[in-house]
Amino acid sequence: MCAGAVTPAAAQTPRWELGIGALVTGTESAGDTNASLLSPGGDSLTLFRASHRITSGLGLEGGLSWRLRDKLRAEVAIGWLKADFESRISGDFEDVPDVSLTQGVQQFRGEVAVAYRVLHRGRLSAFVRGGAGAFREITTDQALVGNGASASLGGVAHFLVRQAPSGLFGRLAIRVEARAVVRRSGITFGEEGARVSPTFVAGLVFGR
Repeated sequence: MCAGAVTPAAAQTPRWELGIGALVTGTESAGDTNASLLSPGGDSLTLFRASHRITSGLGLEGGLSWRLRDKLRAEVAIGWLKADFESRISGDFEDVPDVSLTQGVQQFRGEVAVAYRVLHRGRLSAFVRGGAGAFREITTDQALVGNGASASLGGVAHFLVRQAPSGLFGRLAIRVEARAVVRRSGITFGEEGARVSPTFVAGLVFGR
């Protein structure tokens, strides 16, 4: 066998990987609304304005991936996070000071994705990743519930920590990911539009 045909263990694409990590999301707009009165003459009087947003959140994400081709992988990920749903009331026609109301919100998410390896150098591998999925948001008092769809695009870096010759979890790597997520629906007010926010994941990946 020619020595040049042997692929080093660190360079091999694992058949499957199982990972878990910490999830951090950015702030998202949840719409704007106006409370107005309409006079008999057809004139509109704005009583106040309300701006809504979902603050940055913390949670967990787990995923399973498997090799489709040498550089192409399929992934399934599920996650949970906790954030705050914040409403800011402003512009009161009676000049009442602005006020903010906040309550907790949980988000449950699932996504399928593909990742393509664009770089392999030593123990470092880098991927471009794109995915689509769905999510569900529930406030802590369960008064507001919303379902929606999402799409994401970003990059993933793997740093190989260990490559054992045998064993079910012989491969261990650190995974760091950054992606832009576009969401529609969920808990929103006013005209429905796209919600865009950054998402970061960092954790460990076990594979074989």
